[in-house]
Amino acid sequence: MPAINWGAPARPRSNGRFVTLLAVLLALLLAPAGGLARDAHRTWERAAWNLRTWYAVRSLPGPGREAGHFRVWLLGADAGEMTADPVTPPAALAGVDAAGREAGEEMPRQLVEQLEAAYSKVTGDLGVEPPGPVLLALYHDRCGLDRRAGGAAGTTTGVYAAGVIHLLWQGDLRGPLAHEMTHYLLDLVAPGRVPRWFQEGLAQLEEYRLTGKVLYDPALVPPVPWVRLDREFNRLPDEVAYGASLSLVLFLYHEGGDGALRQMVGALSRGVPFERAVRLCWGRSLAELDARRLGEAVPPRE
Repeated sequence: MPAINWGAPARPRSNGRFVTLLAVLLALLLAPAGGLARDAHRTWERAAWNLRTWYAVRSLPGPGREAGHFRVWLLGADAGEMTADPVTPPAALAGVDAAGREAGEEMPRQLVEQLEAAYSKVTGDLGVEPPGPVLLALYHDRCGLDRRAGGAAGTTTGVYAAGVIHLLWQGDLRGPLAHEMTHYLLDLVAPGRVPRWFQEGLAQLEEYRLTGKVLYDPALVPPVPWVRLDREFNRLPDEVAYGASLSLVLFLYHEGGDGALRQMVGALSRGVPFERAVRLCWGRSLAELDARRLGEAVPPRE
């Protein structure tokens, strides 16, 4: 693996965000009517995503540091930028060899390898390559993570919000990063257009495929129809919501394999509505697929 220079901070990009937004507005004003009708929604969608991410980055201390496919912030107990020697990992990171680094690096090489392993796996599986570095904030304690995530972290080790992945810097980061990177990529290609059950099911699948571990065993959760998952995800107990979501996405994966999942993400990136994308990629409606999964009578084709 080539040496990665952690020494120089990344240059701030706030001005670039404004330039991008201005360029988008100009393109919309000058676009021909047909092109505007086809692409206006996706263009505005991307502009809103860029603006939201730019605002989130402004709340982070400093510009962060470039590391391979990532721009990383190291945040201390108060969720402010660390001022201590960044070579020294927190006590909880006993599994990472702090001495395993090359000249010019300010981070353990094993940690960088974990980040790159998760990046390669998830982008390869989903067929999506981000246009720039993935924004990643690493926290030395759960309190800092929870404060930065607006209280949304709870007992988890990571959360994705507004273009930035927030992780607790503890142990092997590959699984949590694969999970949150899946959220990041789905939000990148189809912000606000992917149901929660599909996001969480696919994120757990990617985490499992990389690490062989899963938080909620779908075999221990009673089957939940997709309609109920779609409407009641936030009201279901975590083990039911997450386990049933993984069960449904596993079914889709076994029905269509990697090809269908990549096609699905590609269709979403082109603005195809979710249920129509399912039909395009699996050849059946979601209702038909779910009926087969649950062993029910398959409804007549529409």
